[in-house]
Amino acid sequence: MAEAPIGNATVNHQGAEPANSSMSADLEAEETARAFMDDLKTVDFKERGEAAEKQKMEFLGRLSAMKPSALQYLVDRLSASDFPDEVIEGLRSMILMMLAEKGQGRIAADRILADALPPRAMVPVLRAWAAEDPEAASKWLEESRQHNRFPADEPDIELEATKAIGAGLAARTPLAALEQAAAVEGQTRSSLLRGATEAIETEEGWLDFAHRAAASEDEQFRQQALLALSNGTLHNDALDDVRHLVDQLDLEPMLANPFITSAVTREFDDQTGERAHWMIERSPPERVNDNVRQLMSLWTSNDFNGAAAWLQNLEASPVRDVAVETFANRVAAREPESAIDWALTISDETKRDAAVNHIALMWKSKDAEAAEAYLAAQGIGQ
Repeated sequence: MAEAPIGNATVNHQGAEPANSSMSADLEAEETARAFMDDLKTVDFKERGEAAEKQKMEFLGRLSAMKPSALQYLVDRLSASDFPDEVIEGLRSMILMMLAEKGQGRIAADRILADALPPRAMVPVLRAWAAEDPEAASKWLEESRQHNRFPADEPDIELEATKAIGAGLAARTPLAALEQAAAVEGQTRSSLLRGATEAIETEEGWLDFAHRAAASEDEQFRQQALLALSNGTLHNDALDDVRHLVDQLDLEPMLANPFITSAVTREFDDQTGERAHWMIERSPPERVNDNVRQLMSLWTSNDFNGAAAWLQNLEASPVRDVAVETFANRVAAREPESAIDWALTISDETKRDAAVNHIALMWKSKDAEAAEAYLAAQGIGQ
């Protein structure tokens, strides 16, 4: 069939590219990768200093300029090379990241699983791909799960992959991650939500995500999404920021509760008492006792003295009774005398007697003589 030149290329009359075109491109890509590897062999990887740093930047520049096909050849050659493991791992991670950024995320992701690369190599690649092409990354994740491509003996691989894609979706738009999470169930949903919420960096993104989650008609999903957000986005925020965001969100009390408890129980320092009072004020009436129990249990384990000092200044009330009961039960194993003393300060007589009897029974099971002697000294009959 006759051929006619068009521009700089030669095509047949049906518009098909000549067969040798793709072959030429493959040869060019392979030659580019081979030349890079040959030059890399001349590098002293132990050398440090300005010259070594300049050489490193030159190699990175060459990598960035490579076409995806050349990068794929390079990954193959690296795997079969005798370079130090840390060099192979570092270069391979960079190349896979570049492939993802150049529109070849599926190739990079498939290579990660095929080569059984660790999560630390996988996470940035999948996150970059999801931010670049969220639909393709989400589809790959679902296909990989359906076909059991994630190693069953290393569940962290699937977990980290899912979190990374969730984070990438959130980087594109928090609502994209939320929509993807709503379409799946189980551990995949939890991991997507966790990765997404940890990646949200702005108040606008936080509020958009929370409002959309709160509007879901699926109660279980609504609670999962808001809980993930409270544990993720709020993790490093100061209490004033959390208060502001909770006020801005204006959720129903029960939906706001995970944010309130997260703000108080995520760390224990000299501000915990202030956070505790805020939590009690903002807690739904039906959840305040549970929230106080959760706080005191964690606070006593992390800062016994701080929790005790706060209780000392707390006025008698049903809330204080719950807090003291929890505190006393937590310290009973190591300081039963102190636990008894604290239990005796509970204002509600029925709860006080129950708490004292419970601690006394525990103590007697370990040291009956000491327990009975102390109880007698306190005028407590058993």
